[in-house]
Amino acid sequence: MRRRSWVIAGATALVLIAGAAPIAWRAIPHVPPSDARPSSPSIARELAYVERYWQHRNPEYGDFGGTDCVNFTSQALHARGWAMSAQWGTSSTLGRRAATRTWVSSTAMMRWLASRPDLAAPLDDRHRGEVAVGDVAQFDWDASGDRDHTAVVSRVTPRADGSVEIDVAEHSPSGLHDSVDTLIARHGGRGTVHYWHLRA
Repeated sequence: MRRRSWVIAGATALVLIAGAAPIAWRAIPHVPPSDARPSSPSIARELAYVERYWQHRNPEYGDFGGTDCVNFTSQALHARGWAMSAQWGTSSTLGRRAATRTWVSSTAMMRWLASRPDLAAPLDDRHRGEVAVGDVAQFDWDASGDRDHTAVVSRVTPRADGSVEIDVAEHSPSGLHDSVDTLIARHGGRGTVHYWHLRA
C-alpha cells in the first residue's frame, strides 16, 4: 500500500492507495507562513511604517538628497519606538531639516549601533536563523569593511531544507520584500550582508 503526503493547512495529510507497492515515507515539515504578523506592538508599528512609506518619502522627516536608505530605516526605527537623541536623530530649525550622520549614513549607523549593545546585537549571514522581522540589514557591496546600504528586514521565511530566506524593505531603490540574496547578486556577488538583531 503506497502512502502519499500533502501539507494541508499546516498539517501533514496521509493518503493510502490500495494495491500500490510500499515506498519509504517521511513527514514533510510545515514551514510557518513568512507573512505572519509580529506579536510585538513595537515591531508591528515598524512594519506598518515601512508598508506605508516604502514607495515614497515621508515629508515630515525631510529629504536630505542622494540616497535615502538609512533615512528610511531610521524613520522605521523611530516608528518602532526608538527615541531620538543627540547621537541619532533629526530636527527642524527655521524651516530647515538637519540630521545626525548616524541617521543618514550606513557606516555611521553601523558604528553607532556597535556602541549600543543595549539596542542591537550584530549577526553575520551565517546566523540567519537568529534574524527577526524588524531587524536591520546592512550591505557591504565591495567587501571593503564599510556599509553601503541599509534596510529593514520585512520577511523571514524558513525553507524545508533548513535554510532561511530573508527579504528587506528599502529605499534607494524602493522595495518592500526584496531578497538579500538577489540584491547581492545584482551587485556582482562579491558583497556581504550583516544584520543587527534589535533588543529594543
